[in-house]
Amino acid sequence: MEAWRASGGLEVWPLPTNLGVLRREGRVLLLGSADPEELSLIGVLPQEVDWVLLTHHYRDVARGVPELSSFGARLAVPQGERDLFEDPQSFWAGRAYLYHA
Repeated sequence: MEAWRASGGLEVWPLPTNLGVLRREGRVLLLGSADPEELSLIGVLPQEVDWVLLTHHYRDVARGVPELSSFGARLAVPQGERDLFEDPQSFWAGRAYLYHA
């Protein structure tokens, strides 16, 4: 597996969802998220991750966030979706978004 390299040192890795990685002085900022096992495949240790920036709330883009948080990573999400990250159980327990055939 190989990353696409953009200007400014941004790497984009083709994991199950594309993952942006910025590395500086042994620290890492992620654009998207991944499980620690996936990160190890691209040479990122969970304890190196300072920030995880998520653009939207989908479970596939947020995978690995609890594990990365336990290593000290901070999470940035859109203000309008903050409650989906803080209390996802309320969303899934509600009936507003259920598909009714």
